[in-house]
Amino acid sequence: MDNEAFKLYEQDALRIVTGDTIRPGGIHLTEHAFDLFSLPERSWIVDVACGTGASVQWLREKNGFRVMGVDVSPRMLQTGRQRCSDLPLVCGNSLSLPIASGQVEAILAECSLSLMNDLEGTLKEFYRVLRPSGHLIVSDLYLRNPQAAHLFQNLPMDFCLKGAKSQSELFNIFKTQGFEILFWEDHTENLKQLTGQLIMTHGSIQGFWCKSLPDDIDTFELQTAVARAKPGYYLLVARKV
Repeated sequence: MDNEAFKLYEQDALRIVTGDTIRPGGIHLTEHAFDLFSLPERSWIVDVACGTGASVQWLREKNGFRVMGVDVSPRMLQTGRQRCSDLPLVCGNSLSLPIASGQVEAILAECSLSLMNDLEGTLKEFYRVLRPSGHLIVSDLYLRNPQAAHLFQNLPMDFCLKGAKSQSELFNIFKTQGFEILFWEDHTENLKQLTGQLIMTHGSIQGFWCKSLPDDIDTFELQTAVARAKPGYYLLVARKV
């Protein structure tokens, strides 16, 4: 990700609705993901683009895993440390994780892969640090109308729709980078619920965008692009092969 770009996920207008998880489904979806397969106690998990470390804290406290969070945003990491001073959070990039090869049982990427400018490079790095048959757990936005993807490319901001892809595109990229898809589940209802909460809090989606975005971004044009893209939300579990 470009560290200088405007970051929607850092904005208070979003976080007062989502809390520290900053994504549809919150911790409930994280818990559901880890119910889908079994990891031994003390397994080492890395949460890439961990934000404030909400999932890091939950995985460590509720499941006894060894967990590290990595994020490029010093602001998000500082917020996490203020909430829990001993959270193992590291400032780093998904293309160069501070981890030796073949050391990690699972990688968690929640509403973050679509923020990566180099998805293929990120997945190569995930493959490097995962142990053989290690798991990758992803929840993120996807495009149900990928023909609208070009509408987001020139926006001067980092937000998930900018890098979102269709289900078929995602499956192809994961396979190319050495991952076997074990599970895909649609959770678009969580995205709809979050949208409803944003409307209730800010009066309208237009109100949310106006409170969140710089003045040089046309919020009406953005709303139109979102409507055309028909975004959905998914949960995916893959395995290194």
